[in-house]
Amino acid sequence: MLNNLDQQRLYNSARNIEIIVWRLSNRRDSRGSLFLLTNGIAEGKVQNLSFERLFGKLIAHQDMMARIVSDKNNRGINKVVISVATATLFPI
Repeated sequence: MLNNLDQQRLYNSARNIEIIVWRLSNRRDSRGSLFLLTNGIAEGKVQNLSFERLFGKLIAHQDMMARIVSDKNNRGINKVVISVATATLFPI
Protein backbone atom coordinates (compact mmCIF):
# COMPACT_ATOMS: atom_id res chain seq x y z
CA MET A 1 0.00 0.00 0.00
CA LEU A 2 2.82 2.41 0.76
CA ASN A 3 4.47 1.92 -2.64
CA ASN A 4 2.03 4.18 -4.48
CA LEU A 5 1.69 7.00 -1.94
CA ASP A 6 3.51 10.29 -2.38
CA GLN A 7 4.52 12.01 0.84
CA GLN A 8 4.29 15.50 -0.68
CA ARG A 9 0.71 14.94 -1.79
CA LEU A 10 -0.24 13.68 1.67
CA TYR A 11 1.40 16.74 3.24
CA ASN A 12 -0.40 19.04 0.79
CA SER A 13 -3.68 17.29 1.58
CA ALA A 14 -3.20 18.00 5.28
CA ARG A 15 -2.53 21.68 4.55
CA ASN A 16 -5.66 21.83 2.34
CA ILE A 17 -7.74 20.42 5.20
CA GLU A 18 -6.31 23.12 7.48
CA ILE A 19 -7.31 25.82 5.01
CA ILE A 20 -10.83 24.42 4.64
CA VAL A 21 -11.27 24.23 8.42
CA TRP A 22 -10.11 27.83 8.84
CA ARG A 23 -12.46 29.01 6.10
CA LEU A 24 -15.42 27.11 7.55
CA SER A 25 -14.80 28.41 11.05
CA ASN A 26 -14.46 32.05 9.91
CA ARG A 27 -17.01 32.19 7.08
CA ARG A 28 -20.20 34.13 7.77
CA ASP A 29 -23.52 34.14 5.97
CA SER A 30 -25.39 37.17 4.62
CA ARG A 31 -26.77 38.01 8.10
CA GLY A 32 -23.32 38.02 9.67
CA SER A 33 -23.72 34.86 11.73
CA LEU A 34 -21.24 32.01 11.53
CA PHE A 35 -21.75 29.74 8.54
CA LEU A 36 -20.93 26.61 10.53
CA LEU A 37 -23.35 26.31 13.43
CA THR A 38 -21.35 23.78 15.44
CA ASN A 39 -18.46 26.22 15.75
CA GLY A 40 -20.52 29.03 17.26
CA ILE A 41 -20.62 30.36 20.79
CA ALA A 42 -23.92 30.07 22.62
CA GLU A 43 -25.06 32.88 24.88
CA GLY A 44 -22.72 33.00 27.85
CA LYS A 45 -21.27 29.56 27.13
CA VAL A 46 -17.93 28.35 25.90
CA GLN A 47 -17.15 27.79 22.24
CA ASN A 48 -17.89 24.31 20.88
CA LEU A 49 -14.53 23.03 19.60
CA SER A 50 -15.61 19.49 18.69
CA PHE A 51 -15.53 20.46 15.00
CA GLU A 52 -11.91 21.59 15.24
CA ARG A 53 -10.92 18.52 17.26
CA LEU A 54 -12.27 16.15 14.62
CA PHE A 55 -10.56 17.95 11.77
CA GLY A 56 -7.39 18.24 13.86
CA LYS A 57 -7.33 14.46 14.06
CA LEU A 58 -7.71 14.22 10.27
CA ILE A 59 -4.82 16.63 9.79
CA ALA A 60 -2.65 14.71 12.27
CA HIS A 61 -3.38 11.42 10.47
CA GLN A 62 -2.45 12.93 7.11
CA ASP A 63 0.81 14.29 8.55
CA MET A 64 1.61 10.94 10.18
CA MET A 65 0.99 9.08 6.91
CA ALA A 66 3.26 11.53 5.07
CA ARG A 67 6.02 10.93 7.62
CA ILE A 68 5.64 7.15 7.39
CA VAL A 69 5.88 7.23 3.60
CA SER A 70 8.90 9.55 3.65
CA ASP A 71 10.64 7.31 6.20
CA LYS A 72 9.97 4.30 3.96
CA ASN A 73 11.56 6.14 1.02
CA ASN A 74 14.55 7.12 3.15
CA ARG A 75 15.01 3.50 4.22
CA GLY A 76 15.00 2.47 0.56
CA ILE A 77 17.64 5.07 -0.30
CA ASN A 78 19.79 4.01 2.66
CA LYS A 79 19.51 0.35 1.63
CA VAL A 80 20.69 1.15 -1.91
CA VAL A 81 23.61 3.26 -0.67
CA ILE A 82 24.70 0.57 1.80
CA SER A 83 24.44 -2.21 -0.79
CA VAL A 84 26.51 -0.18 -3.29
CA ALA A 85 29.10 0.60 -0.62
CA THR A 86 29.39 -3.03 0.46
CA ALA A 87 29.55 -4.24 -3.12
CA THR A 88 32.54 -2.01 -3.94
CA LEU A 89 34.48 -2.81 -0.78
CA PHE A 90 36.12 -6.15 -0.09
CA PRO A 91 34.92 -7.93 3.01
CA ILE A 92 37.56 -8.38 5.69
